[in-house]
Amino acid sequence: MTDMTKKNRLLGRNAAENGKQRKTRIFAVERAAHQTLDVVLAWLSATPAGLSAEEAKKRLDIYGRNEVAQEKAPPVYRQLLGAYNSPFIYVLLVLVAISCFTDVWLPIAQGEEAEPAGIVIMSTMIILSGLLRFWQEFRTNKAAQALKSMVKTTATVRRPGDGSASQSRAEVDISELVPGDVVYLAAGDLVPADVRLLESRDLFVSQSILRRSAAGRKRGCCTRCGPADDPEDAAEC
Repeated sequence: MTDMTKKNRLLGRNAAENGKQRKTRIFAVERAAHQTLDVVLAWLSATPAGLSAEEAKKRLDIYGRNEVAQEKAPPVYRQLLGAYNSPFIYVLLVLVAISCFTDVWLPIAQGEEAEPAGIVIMSTMIILSGLLRFWQEFRTNKAAQALKSMVKTTATVRRPGDGSASQSRAEVDISELVPGDVVYLAAGDLVPADVRLLESRDLFVSQSILRRSAAGRKRGCCTRCGPADDPEDAAEC
């Protein structure tokens, strides 16, 4: 067997192994759903008592904010150019080109007086139409950004205090949640991130975004969980 053949077989074996690894790759939340609570807490270097304010601040600097990437409004010049991207504008531009040929170029070529009034009117319509559309979209984007900045969604987390129940809970912005935080959920609360249940009682979760059914599904937690064949069974652990 030549060295080239050995090398080709070795490359093929490595490619096959990499392909198997890609197929069997799972997300961290799915992996955590198949492990016991003690193992998950050990992965996160956390405890059921929660994180202190100092530790939460350190992890926020390391992992970043708990935010979903959102598209930002395009620059002003792109909004202005996009305002003229309209079939109505295209029709007017074609009419302006035809009028330039019939009302200006041909009369001048024949020694007659040009009549640019129609061209001026249509050009004014194009400019005003684009500017009006740009101003409406610009104001809409500004209003949407202002509304987003006004709406603040918070979550209740466990912060170890001096032992009193009132000081063991803190209300923080959802964007400030970090891996290892212990979150309290009540009726009507929004699940702020990928979470693993530690304790629950009469917990129903609405999954209408993921499923067609609008009815809430009952969820629970267990202290000992092994691999599940059904992802839904793993999600209930």
